[in-house]
Amino acid sequence: MMLSIKSRIIVLSLASLVFLLLAIFSEYSHIKQNVSDSKNSLITIEKISYISQLIHSLQKERGMSAIYFVKKGKSSYDSLVKQREITDSMLKNIAVSLASKNNLIEFIDELKKIRTFIDNNSVAWQLIKDFYAFEIDKLLTNISLNLIELYYQKEISHELYAVYYLLNARENLGILRADILHSYIKRELTQSEILEIGYKYSIFNNKFQYFKLHINKTPCDNIKKHLNDEFLKPLKLHITSTINKQKKLHKKSSQSWWEEATAAIDLMKKSEDTIFKNIIEYSQHNIQTQETNLFWYIAIAVILFVFISFLAISTVIHIFESVSIFTKYLSEVEKTEDFSLRVVPDSEDEFSQINKSLNKFVNYTDTILEEKENLASIDLLTGVMNRRSFTSTAQREVEQSNRYERPLSLIFCDIDDFKQINDTYGHNIGDEVLKSFANVVSSNIRQGDYIVRWGGEEFMVLTPQTDETQASELAQNLRKLTSEIYIEEAKKFTCSFGVAQITKGESLEGLIKRADEAMYKAKELGKNQVVLASKLR
Repeated sequence: MMLSIKSRIIVLSLASLVFLLLAIFSEYSHIKQNVSDSKNSLITIEKISYISQLIHSLQKERGMSAIYFVKKGKSSYDSLVKQREITDSMLKNIAVSLASKNNLIEFIDELKKIRTFIDNNSVAWQLIKDFYAFEIDKLLTNISLNLIELYYQKEISHELYAVYYLLNARENLGILRADILHSYIKRELTQSEILEIGYKYSIFNNKFQYFKLHINKTPCDNIKKHLNDEFLKPLKLHITSTINKQKKLHKKSSQSWWEEATAAIDLMKKSEDTIFKNIIEYSQHNIQTQETNLFWYIAIAVILFVFISFLAISTVIHIFESVSIFTKYLSEVEKTEDFSLRVVPDSEDEFSQINKSLNKFVNYTDTILEEKENLASIDLLTGVMNRRSFTSTAQREVEQSNRYERPLSLIFCDIDDFKQINDTYGHNIGDEVLKSFANVVSSNIRQGDYIVRWGGEEFMVLTPQTDETQASELAQNLRKLTSEIYIEEAKKFTCSFGVAQITKGESLEGLIKRADEAMYKAKELGKNQVVLASKLR
């Protein structure tokens, strides 16, 4: 069946608007994703910068340990203790930056042990050096992994890798500083130590050359000026002389070596900080620019879409009016055969049809939006409320409870050993467990109660005008019904419940927290239990 001209015009106009809207939304999503990626990158860059500070603190602690290890004294020990305190303070704040808290705890324990060995002079210097080098190497690996996964603009890629290689070069120089200082203070240098120093110097030089390769591709002229081959000459001369034993190993040499190496390390650290500052400032400026562009894009896109929509609709209306008048005119001429007739604008019937079509279109759109809103408020797997819709509903109930002093209780539910169910029987069975539990709870609560899938295997039931005792009875009933659910593969499972009644003036967040704590107490007591928040006080 062929469409009429009018229908074709309508279809083409609507299709054009839809495609325009999709194009606008696609570009909006792309810009918004770039903003999100840039913010995440900035967080990672700041984290890398903090790890760099920790590495520097560990390097200083290693150097001071080398001094104290062979040169006991109150002054050197006090300096070492002060540096340890700085390191410990940084470790307390860096748990998020490391792989896991377990690794951090293990590292801190090992660090305490090695410090005790140093204080008691009960371990070889090689073991001390290896410990610090190993832990710093893990931190450098952490930075390397972050760089690999990092989303960043190509404008700062060379700066990021420059600072990474500078960190590696500084670490190798730190080891050289400690090794040579240790040898000077001992006033001897074995063949194996000479080989080790030569090896470490070659690695340092290699990493520094990589740094130069990247920094030369950046606009950091002040860094290029200070960190060039000239600043390495005193170090190279001292290391070469030490390897060739051209310098006598006495305290004066150790002092000059320590000062030269420390000055170089401090300069490298200062340069790292400068590069990080440049990167962070660039990233912040880039985020601000992207957010500004996003704002203007939305504003212009809305204006453009409204204008084109108005232009399309007005054009279609004009075409319909013209066709209607023209058709009417031709019909009248054919009927009367009077060619002296003139076109009289009369578009009442046509406007009526357009209005009816628009009303149908608006009704259809409204229906689609309503269905979309309903879908957005429901957890697709279990069919109960999702977290977003529940939060607004629960907030309203909390406000009414506080205003009218009505009781309100919350039941926090967590399916026991759900991860084990997933691992043992597969996610399909896990989904069946979630759906079965949600169905049982939905079927056994009042019409005015609310059930929500809070996340994963966690559910909550909000019971208006219900005190803690009544909510506890409901939770006990749900616990019993849950234990009777039978799924063929997984058989039976249980659930732990925490119950809390809102207190005067309490927020929704506070109510959820107390119910959550009660639920965790139920877990601790053996699971498949109901615990009241009031009993935890």
